[in-house]
Amino acid sequence: GFVLFKGRVLGVYFGIVTLLAALILEQLAGTWGGLTGGFNGLLVPPGLHLGPLHLDDADSIYFAVLAVAAATYAATRWFSRTPFGMAIEASRMNDTRAESLGYDVAWLRAMTLAIAGALGGLAGALYAPVEGFVYPAQLGLMESTAFIVWVAIGGRGTLVGAFVGAILVNLAESRLSSQIQEYWPLATGCGLLAVILFQPAGLVGTIRRTVRRA
Repeated sequence: GFVLFKGRVLGVYFGIVTLLAALILEQLAGTWGGLTGGFNGLLVPPGLHLGPLHLDDADSIYFAVLAVAAATYAATRWFSRTPFGMAIEASRMNDTRAESLGYDVAWLRAMTLAIAGALGGLAGALYAPVEGFVYPAQLGLMESTAFIVWVAIGGRGTLVGAFVGAILVNLAESRLSSQIQEYWPLATGCGLLAVILFQPAGLVGTIRRTVRRA
């Protein structure tokens, strides 16, 4: 990440590189059958184990995951208000001005990527035992694109937006995908396009803007 940012690989180009990386990881995971189970995937022992806690029933697992999500949100919200978090926000808003103030924008963005990766790893560690099965396609293009859809629909530049987008999209998928299974990816793409064209701030951003104007 640092090399890419230092080389000014930003915006759309960085997005393309990350999606290509997802495709490469998917193929590697499928090839290393001895480690990953190949394209058939791996069975994960059921239940969630958090230190001394061993959770096996659905309700306790649900509340444990909810507690971790709430703690993660609180931690990231606190972090965003620290000097380091505000420096990251400054580099996002105007990288030229941030550099003129002495910040190493490439390093800040690399750290942001590392933090995001750590949070993604935490989510994966919770997801695998809950689902009981993992497979290489979860590293691929479709899953990587899903994260983009969640953030875009929920609201870019907001912490709660990612949660809102993920909940709404997955809720819609669970309710509608059985009825329009073949067309669900198309429906998701159309929804993303509509948000980008008509509500680029996403749901949370639009609501906040409306409240401020009221």
